[in-house]
Amino acid sequence: CHIVLQKHLQNLRQESRQELFYENVKNAIETLPVPNIVFLQDEMRFNNKKYVLAIADIQAGAKFKLDCNEYSLEICEERFNNLLTQLYLYVGSNNIRELSVVGLGDNIQGILRLTDLKLNETSVVEATVTVARLIACFLNKLSSACSVDYYHTPTSNHSQTRNLGSKANELAFEDMEYIIGHYIQDMLKDNDRVRVHLHDGYDYID
Repeated sequence: CHIVLQKHLQNLRQESRQELFYENVKNAIETLPVPNIVFLQDEMRFNNKKYVLAIADIQAGAKFKLDCNEYSLEICEERFNNLLTQLYLYVGSNNIRELSVVGLGDNIQGILRLTDLKLNETSVVEATVTVARLIACFLNKLSSACSVDYYHTPTSNHSQTRNLGSKANELAFEDMEYIIGHYIQDMLKDNDRVRVHLHDGYDYID
C-alpha cells in the first residue's frame, strides 16, 4: 500500500507540474501593439535584392562567462536591442522593403544533461517564455522599418525535453521550440507586417 501511495503521489506531482507549466505559458501570452512605421520610403527607391538575417544559439536561461563570450538573460536582451539598432540603420541605408529572419534553433539552454542545471539562471519554463517574448518584440519593432518573414526551426537539441529518460532525438517532437514558435505567432497575430512560418510536424524549415 505504501508503494502504491508513493506512486500515486508521484503521478499527481507530475500532473500538477505539467498543468502549472501550461498555465504559466497561457497567462504570459499577450498580443503586441502594431508599431508605427518609421521608414516611409519612396516606392521607386526600393531595391529588388533579397535579404536574410539568421539567428541561432540564443541559449536563453544560461548564465556563465568564458574568455570570449558571456551568457545571461540580461545580456540576451541587450544583444537583441543592439541588433535592432544596427538593422534600423541597415534597412534605411539600403532601402529594404522585406527581410527574411531565420531562427535556427537552440533558443534556450534547456536541460540536455544534469550539468546544464548549474548553468541555468532560471527555470526552463521561464526561459522559454522570456525568449519567445524577446523574439516577438524584436520582430514587432523591426516591422516598423520593413516587412518581415520569420521562419522558426521547429526542433533543436537544446530545447528537447528528453521525457522519461529518453535519448537525444528519440522523442524529437517533444520540444520547447513548438511552444516558442506558437507563442511568437500568437503575440504577433495582429501585425500583418510580420508573417510567422512554423513548419509544424517537420524537423527542418524550408
